[in-house]
Amino acid sequence: MKKFELDYSSSTTYRGRTLYRIKALMTFTTTSGEIIYKDELGGYVQSEKNLDQNGTSWIFKGAIAMDDARVLNNAQLHHDALIKDKAIIKDKASAHNNVKITGHACVSQEAVITRNAQITNHATVHGKAFVTGDAMIGGYATITDNAQVRDHAIVSDNAFVAQNATVSDHAKISDYARILDNSKIEEKATICDFARIEDDAKISGDATVCDHAIVKNKTHIPGNVTISGYTILNLPETDYTIQSSKDYTTFKGFDNTHVTYLTATQTWVQSDKNRRILFKGNTNDFIAHGYAHSNAWGDCYKAYTTIVKDLEPKKFHPC
Repeated sequence: MKKFELDYSSSTTYRGRTLYRIKALMTFTTTSGEIIYKDELGGYVQSEKNLDQNGTSWIFKGAIAMDDARVLNNAQLHHDALIKDKAIIKDKASAHNNVKITGHACVSQEAVITRNAQITNHATVHGKAFVTGDAMIGGYATITDNAQVRDHAIVSDNAFVAQNATVSDHAKISDYARILDNSKIEEKATICDFARIEDDAKISGDATVCDHAIVKNKTHIPGNVTISGYTILNLPETDYTIQSSKDYTTFKGFDNTHVTYLTATQTWVQSDKNRRILFKGNTNDFIAHGYAHSNAWGDCYKAYTTIVKDLEPKKFHPC
């Protein structure tokens, strides 16, 4: 049995397309609890294929589905939301206010898109992700789990934002960057290339993290600092920050390994070409780790420890 029909007596024209209002043929309740009564009018579609006849999906007054776009399963379009091109919203996902879902974008599961957010190109938003404000998700980007993207933030290319991560303000995430765990990217921060932000790390101000750098644990990078290369920053306290290039240095080691020295904790982190951490410890243990591998490694690591003396090692201090 059909759930709705097109009301051909109630049509409008939008961007050269003739759209028809939908009319409920039965009474049913949406997944968010709204009751759609028989004969109730909803939003506009270009054809019947824009809205699933099965499930409790619905297009509310003011919302539009057009072109080859689909509203499937139990998904909902509210207010002035627009879905067009070949975009899909499905499962229990919902779009509200002035949201635009375009291109080949897919919004699914229990994701919520609100206000003036745009999901476009081949972007996917799923899980219980929340995108709001004037945020834009494009390219092949993925927002998933309980991640949030809001304000004027932009996530594009093949970027991946997941778990409980938050991207806000005017932050930009691009290329193959990954934002994970409880990390926060704020203000005008930029994360790009293959950079990865994990754990409870926070990037803010005009900071840039790029190349293959990893920022994790509770490291905070504010201001106008650029972290690049194969640097791994792993600070244990939220009250201390990486404020300049004197707070760390990165060397290229043997066999495609990379070594980062953190002046705040006076610790060394060695990673392989896949950015797996091979060693983390103090200076004496670092040298011993090198000699345990070979005399050449040990002599090299001992030389590194001499070089970093010019970085003025320091203990933690409040910002």
